Amino acid sequence: MYKYPTMIIIVMLLSGCGGGSGTSSTTSTDNSDSADNEPYNSTDTTTSELKSSADFNFSNHHNISLDLQLAAFANERVMVNICLPVGSESALTTREPPSIDYSQCVFKATIATGELQIPLTIAKHEHLLILEMRPYSNFSEKTTYQWQPTDGGYWVVR
Repeated sequence: MYKYPTMIIIVMLLSGCGGGSGTSSTTSTDNSDSADNEPYNSTDTTTSELKSSADFNFSNHHNISLDLQLAAFANERVMVNICLPVGSESALTTREPPSIDYSQCVFKATIATGELQIPLTIAKHEHLLILEMRPYSNFSEKTTYQWQPTDGGYWVVR
């Protein structure tokens, strides 16, 4: 009684999965010069055997020391924003000065002495920082400076 339903299920499974007997018309070419015929020779290397130079590190960030000393702002309260530029890298290749992206600031503060010394850390793929200073006495007036990795790890603004 269960013989026929079982056979029907088996036949359906084999035909649905590509099973069963049949002939294939695929052809293959014999390449005796192929690199697949040669055995793979490798030297098994573990991660403990890997070597790198002593000064190499896996750092993915820039460490920058900012030294800001501006006599023009010595007796004035000034808003300081250090941010990334708006847009992509292709936008930075234009001749126009880049716009500051206030949503991507790495430092925001108010200073009253015209001096600031701080460490900054940004991602290695960032290629520009913009320092913007706005005095509270004339908020529409702004002074900007730029930093790029080619400037090194010290950003001195005088």
